[in-house]
Amino acid sequence: MSYRLEPSRAGSALTSERGPGRPSVAAGVADALNIEPRSDSAVTCASDVDLLVSAYCSAWNEPDPQRRLRHLQSIWREDASFDSVGVHVRGLREMSAHIGAFHADCDGWRFVVVEVTAHGRHVHLSWKLLDPTGRERLAGHDVGACAADRRFDSVVSFWRTGATDPAPRRRATSSSA
Repeated sequence: MSYRLEPSRAGSALTSERGPGRPSVAAGVADALNIEPRSDSAVTCASDVDLLVSAYCSAWNEPDPQRRLRHLQSIWREDASFDSVGVHVRGLREMSAHIGAFHADCDGWRFVVVEVTAHGRHVHLSWKLLDPTGRERLAGHDVGACAADRRFDSVVSFWRTGATDPAPRRRATSSSA
């Protein structure tokens, strides 16, 4: 299943494409602030996964610091960590500042979630980063571990090298006379 972030009344929502011409928005996706804690720590319930991924992607795509912090508060524990190439961030405010630094360097760029899987308390998502023209500039995978309150304890981000250009490349052809 593929996912796409779409605008909604609450900011943005993660939509899944379930066949030609049949996009749908998972129930509750646009309202990530209403996650109710359960006694077990599994997040394999589809609505839990959709809420987490939608708010996480919305946070990465949000340039406004206050709105970004609201997205993060719904899914990021105060002491959660984020690790990627050359970066270690701990805490809610540091994570928001890290994303803010990304926006300062890459204005208009956006993350698009390509695939999501979950098992127990772990969520795996594949993503691509698009520049303002829609060209893919980077792709990767994030793996998150969640606490019993359905918020991330940690996320580790892995980048794939050699991001692809979504525009088809034209091959030089030679014709014989």
